Amino acid sequence: MLAAQADGYVTAEMDTIGMVHGDTHREFTGRTTLLDDDLVPYSEAEQRQRAAWQTCPEFLDWLGAEPAELARLVEETPGLAALDDPWTVPGLALIEQAAFTAFPQVTKSATSEQMALLDRMARGIGHIFLQAFGEGKWVWVQTLYENPPGPALEIPKSPEWINPGSLLRGALRQRNGGVLADLLRRNIEAHREWLASDFNQS
Repeated sequence: MLAAQADGYVTAEMDTIGMVHGDTHREFTGRTTLLDDDLVPYSEAEQRQRAAWQTCPEFLDWLGAEPAELARLVEETPGLAALDDPWTVPGLALIEQAAFTAFPQVTKSATSEQMALLDRMARGIGHIFLQAFGEGKWVWVQTLYENPPGPALEIPKSPEWINPGSLLRGALRQRNGGVLADLLRRNIEAHREWLASDFNQS
């Protein structure tokens, strides 16, 4: 979760996504460039650890809290409850604006209440991404080697994880409306390009 990030929500790079899927992995900033020759096979030990994380109590508790946390996010985000479907691009914009309001300045520390709010917002962002992709699921992974494992999105056949917490922290640093919607569009486009690529067919 966001609280697991080593330096809080302000130090992660914009659009940082751990590149992991199947039996390969890599990391870089951004998702629109596919560096095929940088894919590195997982070791057997890494694969066992990754599988164990999916059934760890922390992740199962986090998953179990999703209905209540999403409902609370709808209640506390201005305008979200008024939408016919809050889990759409308009809802993404409202969550982004609420984040700007709740965190008018970027700092190097955050209270437990602020971290809980950031986690709910990231959860909502991830839920919207999953609805837009039409497939995928939450997984518990280590998106950066120096950080503990936390929630990220895994999209079928994609070599990459999407870390909504990192996307939210990047939007807070940029403070330009529409950042999250643009990242959603770019992620979908990059995924389509990957599916059509020769590398994916091999």
